[in-house]
Amino acid sequence: MTKRQKKDTNSLEVWLNRRSPPRKVDNIRDSFNEKQKNPYKKIDYKRVLNLEQQKVVSNLTGNMLVKSGAGTGKTRVITYSVARLLEMGAEPSEIMLVTFTNKAAKEMINRVKELLGVMPVGITAGTFHSIAHRVFLKRFKKKIKFENYTIMNTSQTNDFIDMCIDDACNNELLTNEAYANIDPEEEDEIFKDIKDSYPTANAIRQIISARVNCNKTLKNVIQWKFQEYGAQFDQIYEIANRYTNKKMKKFMFDFDDLLFFWNRLLDDADVKEFAKKFKYILVDEYQDTNYIQDEIIQKLSKLNEEHCLLAVGDDAQSIYAFRGADFRNFLNFKDNFENVEEFTISINYRSSPEILALANDSINHNKFQFPKEMKPNKPGLHKPRLIIAKNNYKLVDYLVEKVKNVHANGIPYEKIAILFRALKGDKPEIQHYHRLIFNLTKEDIPYEVRGGQTFFEKMHIRDILAFLRFRYDPKGMFAKKYFARIATKYIEGLGKTNSDKIYDEIIIKSKAPFDVISNPLSLTRKIDLLKHKGVFNRRPPVHNIVRIMKILLSLKGTVGDMIKALIQRKVIYNVFEGKYKEKEQEQDFEKKINDIKLLIEMTTRFRTLGEFLNHLSLNESEYDQNRTINEKESRLVISTIHRAKGLEWNTVFMPMLTDGFFPDYLSLKRQEDLEEERRIFYVAVTRTEEDLYLASAELDDDGNENALSQFVDELNKKLYEKIYIDD
Repeated sequence: MTKRQKKDTNSLEVWLNRRSPPRKVDNIRDSFNEKQKNPYKKIDYKRVLNLEQQKVVSNLTGNMLVKSGAGTGKTRVITYSVARLLEMGAEPSEIMLVTFTNKAAKEMINRVKELLGVMPVGITAGTFHSIAHRVFLKRFKKKIKFENYTIMNTSQTNDFIDMCIDDACNNELLTNEAYANIDPEEEDEIFKDIKDSYPTANAIRQIISARVNCNKTLKNVIQWKFQEYGAQFDQIYEIANRYTNKKMKKFMFDFDDLLFFWNRLLDDADVKEFAKKFKYILVDEYQDTNYIQDEIIQKLSKLNEEHCLLAVGDDAQSIYAFRGADFRNFLNFKDNFENVEEFTISINYRSSPEILALANDSINHNKFQFPKEMKPNKPGLHKPRLIIAKNNYKLVDYLVEKVKNVHANGIPYEKIAILFRALKGDKPEIQHYHRLIFNLTKEDIPYEVRGGQTFFEKMHIRDILAFLRFRYDPKGMFAKKYFARIATKYIEGLGKTNSDKIYDEIIIKSKAPFDVISNPLSLTRKIDLLKHKGVFNRRPPVHNIVRIMKILLSLKGTVGDMIKALIQRKVIYNVFEGKYKEKEQEQDFEKKINDIKLLIEMTTRFRTLGEFLNHLSLNESEYDQNRTINEKESRLVISTIHRAKGLEWNTVFMPMLTDGFFPDYLSLKRQEDLEEERRIFYVAVTRTEEDLYLASAELDDDGNENALSQFVDELNKKLYEKIYIDD
């Protein structure tokens, strides 16, 4: 044995014979075992949460109601509660986190990951609708007898209802004796007159939705929220029945169906057994739940005797009654759930004391609420300002100049917002919004608008989606509409009348429609035969139809690949280039191309076209209309108050505070509507960190006197500084 070998052996023997103190070995083993049992980082809750928040997080058992003021950290309470449950030994699969946007759910889960150092894989998180679809309906689709349903978004639902209205109008033309001997040339005009007698598809959709979500009869819904349609009840009743029957036959679900079937499934023994695993249910924004959502939570919470239901909300921020939200679910929580423990978090970390004083004073005028008062955490600054201008022209000039001054004093544009009650409609006040936009553009102030047209409502995005949806299902419920859109915009020489005939006589009647309409010989034969029968007066442009359909048929690969092919093969790009190639339009052209790049980016995580389209139906309303690729420019935000909820800015301007606009004159008829309008005002005020400018004009554009909004007029005059602008 060499010296080296001997030395190594001795060293090995020494190492093997070395004894560590027993206590130290035990500590290492205990530490290892503890790490296996609880892999999460320790959180010092006393350091990171205030006493009100700690009280919630340290009592996670039974039914809990957390009354949270604006800016008091309710999202923080929810995320730390999830972390605390996991620390205490809860399995991720036992936790359900319900939010009102999927984006909020994702952000909360990522925050929990940061807190614990481990991604809590297995937590069920998302909106009521997405959880209904992903977790319950897909798993138990045989129980609802709709195994291959397609989800309609709001736009598609409106189209579907419009089809039902057309069916009803055609039926009246055929069956009403008054139209028995009319001249065929008059049919179109009579059909239009009949259709004009019906409410719009959008109005009927809202009425049907309220019926489901608020658990009321159609008649009660109309008497409650839609009195203006009382005389048209019979028409609405007929369309509602047609819509319900037709969508079920076609396996089409709207958003309300997702909740309806989830609620019904929770009465099934097998589904109850599955749902028992959700021992810990956390619901954000409980004041925005509707009747059916509240009932779902009640059913889930009763499946486990040992459970935790954490309902967090602020009744003062309930502003979605038009969607069926009922803040009384929050106010009556103690009546609907057993042994409820109440908590209040009231320390506001967002706004100055002066802004909170004004917000508290405003909301105290509401009768139906949980009385509470937000407490400031920030030092005092200065009072909010009430700007009174002689007229709207001077008011807009002042606002634009003030925005420039605030920015010059070091506040980035993205920390400044101008909040409007609404950005749509034909009221005179809306013109002031357009005037503001004009002045901002003139002064080269960058801005983005939130609350008008959404990203997926943009014409070029709708065009691309029409191609994809028609390619996915050429015989689907809305395929005729998509084909007409493709034909009239992208197939030269083909108008809507002939595109509808091609769809009705060729596509819908063919077993393999793409094989027919992408083959020039077969398409020519079909068209010539139909022309001989008198269907066509002239031959449609076969070559142009075939070119586009061949491209559609060839679309393969990922969804992004399909979109790229539409651009690369000059289907989409040529139209944009032709319309926007002029020098002054180049910026619009680039924006549209960037929008398409963003759409491609959105598709990357979906394996199939069908998966992407179903996801889109569930989530498109959450995508911001102004998102663009690599957009780093700081921009002033112009937004509706509804779109601003949950956000915050250093400086907020609230223009057009006149009675009839804000509050809306319709809300003056009922106390509950007026109180909702006041809650909207409260939400706007509490978006502000430091500077708040309330603004109105004495005279309207016609020189008539404006009445100052009663929401301002009723405030304690000591809570704001009044500034009059005349020059």
